[in-house]
Amino acid sequence: MMEIEINGSRRTLDPTSIDELRGYMSGALPTEEVICVLRVNGQNVAEEHLGTYDVTSIRNLEIRTTRPEALARSAIPETIDWIHRLSKMLRSLGEDYRYGREREAADRLVPLVDALQVLVGLLSGIREFAGLNPATQALVDGPWDAAESELRLALNVFVSEFENGDSVRLSDLLSHELPRILESFNFLLEKMGT
Repeated sequence: MMEIEINGSRRTLDPTSIDELRGYMSGALPTEEVICVLRVNGQNVAEEHLGTYDVTSIRNLEIRTTRPEALARSAIPETIDWIHRLSKMLRSLGEDYRYGREREAADRLVPLVDALQVLVGLLSGIREFAGLNPATQALVDGPWDAAESELRLALNVFVSEFENGDSVRLSDLLSHELPRILESFNFLLEKMGT
């Protein structure tokens, strides 16, 4: 038996499989809302990892949902802060490359590239689901497209320069170009949040 709580409403279930549990969830969740919190036995879990659990090991399942626009808008302040932190990390990595500390930089590079990939997905989701009014949408669209294009190009150049081993060019990309591009997204996110 498991206790399942969806947006504060509790119920006891006895599903025989994760698929049966997912079927119940899909029927019980509010339409046009997305899961913003999923806790299994008190632990936060990504929705895609629910299938890794044996259904008999789940005693408590807590689900909170929200509309996609609310989720996108609530992510804006945290994303702005995250961009500031990533920009600092990029600048620090750029200094490592500039001063010949390639080994130290390489150790920190993989997690940073992973974080940038997650950020790109997050930015895309915010833009898609923020539900902006037409005037704000018109203000954001052109500069956002330009920033996305510039970011893709900079990341492609970064990969190329990394493969070529050009530490001076890597330093410039990491210290100046990528942080500048990321900060342009912060400016746009601030406009979206107002």
